[in-house]
Amino acid sequence: MKKKLNNYVKTNKLSGDWALHNLIYCLDTNKIYNVDLEGFYTYPFIHDNGNCNIKYCNNRFNKFIDLIDNLILKI
Repeated sequence: MKKKLNNYVKTNKLSGDWALHNLIYCLDTNKIYNVDLEGFYTYPFIHDNGNCNIKYCNNRFNKFIDLIDNLILKI
């Protein structure tokens, strides 16, 4: 998902609220979905706090991946 979003923003503007709590993993499709419909209508048009900024998204994704990696190493 991170790679696809980064490729997308090379030629398009990211919209929607990409905060981690809006992302849901589907076991059936093996995909991650952004389930925050409201965010696609309001971000970035009303809000500009980084939830549709790829740099902030990458930072949050990286922190989350590091957290998971550290937890796995402790097992």
